[in-house]
Amino acid sequence: MMTKKLGLVASLILASNFAVAAPIDLNPGTVDAAGKITFNTNFATDSIGDFSQVFSFTAPNTSPWWDFEASFSGVSGVVSSFTSLTLTNGTTGTIIPFAGFSLASMESGIAPGSYEFTLEGVASSIGNVSGTASISPVPEPSSIALMLGGLGLVGFMAARRRKNA
Repeated sequence: MMTKKLGLVASLILASNFAVAAPIDLNPGTVDAAGKITFNTNFATDSIGDFSQVFSFTAPNTSPWWDFEASFSGVSGVVSSFTSLTLTNGTTGTIIPFAGFSLASMESGIAPGSYEFTLEGVASSIGNVSGTASISPVPEPSSIALMLGGLGLVGFMAARRRKNA
């Protein structure tokens, strides 16, 4: 009987070490006039030592390509170092493993879809960590070509007017 209780307690302790917290859902975020979506993040380190926090967000279909940026601040006195920041997509897997950085920031191009990024580090004390993640629509090459063509046309017309005047 004592062996069964001891085995049950040991298995509960072992299982608690592998417990994973649910990702923090960053949706919907705030959208500015240019279409940039900003997600404000906040999480607490529960204990001193290694920590891992997962954030989830969605890049909408309103743009064929997005520029993803994430940065974390307010970490002085709470986080002694960040060890990795990984961006993953549910269908394609890991996109960017970004390990060994001193400032928690990253930038990458992503397609529309659902994503998670995992921030790992070492907490030097218990406290809050805040940050910002944002996605900005990237213009298509045809849009850029059209804009450059329009600028060239305006320049040609201005030069022609000077010549005729």
